[in-house]
Amino acid sequence: MTRLHLAMVDSSYNEVESTNAAVGNTLVDGGGIKWDHHSPFEGLSEEEIQQLSLDEYSTRMENAMESNAFRVATDLACRVDDAPGPGGDFMKAHVTPKQDRQFFFDKAYLDRFVAASKSQKTAVPGHAYYMKLQQFIDNHYEIGDLFMEYLKFDCKERLGHCCDFCCDRDWVSYPLQRIPRPLPDYTKLPNYHYLLVKNVSLLDSQGNPRKIDDYQPRVQIRRLFEAGEMSSANLDKVSEFSKKYIVPEKAVVDYITHLETLKTVRLKKQKERNQAHVVEQSREYDSFDWNALYNTGEIRKLKVCDLDKYLLKHKLSSESKMLKKDKVKIVEAHIGQKLCQTTLEGFHRQDNTNEVVEDEEKEDNDPEDAVIGVLGETEESGSESDSDIENELFLVSRSGRQCTTWKSRNYVD
Repeated sequence: MTRLHLAMVDSSYNEVESTNAAVGNTLVDGGGIKWDHHSPFEGLSEEEIQQLSLDEYSTRMENAMESNAFRVATDLACRVDDAPGPGGDFMKAHVTPKQDRQFFFDKAYLDRFVAASKSQKTAVPGHAYYMKLQQFIDNHYEIGDLFMEYLKFDCKERLGHCCDFCCDRDWVSYPLQRIPRPLPDYTKLPNYHYLLVKNVSLLDSQGNPRKIDDYQPRVQIRRLFEAGEMSSANLDKVSEFSKKYIVPEKAVVDYITHLETLKTVRLKKQKERNQAHVVEQSREYDSFDWNALYNTGEIRKLKVCDLDKYLLKHKLSSESKMLKKDKVKIVEAHIGQKLCQTTLEGFHRQDNTNEVVEDEEKEDNDPEDAVIGVLGETEESGSESDSDIENELFLVSRSGRQCTTWKSRNYVD
């Protein structure tokens, strides 16, 4: 829900106001909107739910949430579609496409800006534009659990002076103030009703501005649940809450059950993180394939404690205040240097081996080793036998070197 407080007689906004009123008349027909169309654990027993892994648990929750959101959005679009419009025509309603089919040219930068810390926001492309929008929202909006309320000239109360936007755009008609948030009407119990807006004050009983969402049921249930003062099994507390905030007991129990489910997921995640932390602390230097991590570029993905194992092993640094990015650079540089040295040594060994082979081939092909005579060979020499081993062939090179065979070496003295 978004509240835009604009002058009632400002003609430039009449079409917007009329459209909002037409949409409101279409949606607020006295009927409720069903949310739980899809259950994340439909068809599973309590035992099977407890046996789900964290990934399976989270996937089921996310799929159910997305399915319910699009189902409700479709129902609302069906209500608005072809309903009477502000100009006597008929309105058209559309459902926003799923995230993987949406187009945002700066979504990646906006996500980085929102996730970045205050000191790192200036490093995000487009930060000046995003910071200007954020500052405008902080100075003019009140944001609750289910609403955003903008009020022109509210910057003057918060900053002590009006911003450039408000100074250049004065009120066209009567100045407005914020709309008081709903308060229960206990005189109507056991029926659930709220006071008329004209009977609701912006101040609490002590004269101070009311807190945002002071009577918003979901916010108050979360506050009591986190403080350990409320559970789905404590029916007396549920009944007391139901009367104070005029909410049906079943709706209170359903939301507490939802919070208990989220708590179960949170505890599962915490347990897995603790187990992973124990495993990480028990890993030694030899548990890592450092060369493979370097070749795949995953050194920067290691935790600081793992990088410290490498630094201590090789006595590279003992600076405890060194940033992770600096430790990554040192480890990568050291591994790269060792791999480079190993590669160069391999090339040198290969070069030396090639030189030896080339020398042997050159010596074997030397023309000085040509055979020019045979010793012990006569015309009467017959077939070879043990008795005439002495007549074995002896080769003599041009330089006078004797070239023998395996028989002469083994049988001739």
